Amino acid sequence: MVPVPSPAFRTSTDADEGVGTTFETKRSFGVPGGLVYNAVSGTGVLVRDGHACPTGHGEIGAKTAVGADRAGRVLYLVVVDGKQPHYSEGLYMQELADLLPATIPGIYAAIVVDGGGSSTMAAQLPGGGTELLNSPINMYVVGWERAVANHLAVYAPPAP
Repeated sequence: MVPVPSPAFRTSTDADEGVGTTFETKRSFGVPGGLVYNAVSGTGVLVRDGHACPTGHGEIGAKTAVGADRAGRVLYLVVVDGKQPHYSEGLYMQELADLLPATIPGIYAAIVVDGGGSSTMAAQLPGGGTELLNSPINMYVVGWERAVANHLAVYAPPAP
């Protein structure tokens, strides 16, 4: 059984706080069988209950974070470029945790999902092409996207 606190992100410490519900972990390639349709793991909690969490500093560099509002209806995707002198050195983990609630009104929960050269954000353009929204770096080559085995993709239908 895995603890699942409310609203958007769940951590093992939430069970100790008595927050949330419990569900049985199941794997399936078919129709979702429970409350969780998609899940994303991360390496640390940045924001909980609308407040920055202590994270330690770690290394300065590129970071990727995913957050949500209290209702779990608004998704925030954040990428910070790094290791690019005269452009962006990146952030320490605590700097990112402090920055999110200070600059995104309504963010209630957030986790860090990745960092380094795989921190890349792109969007599909209305005409069908794609646009790179940040400046990734791979093997010290600015603008070169790192090949990764997985990614988070979000599809939203066009507004009426």
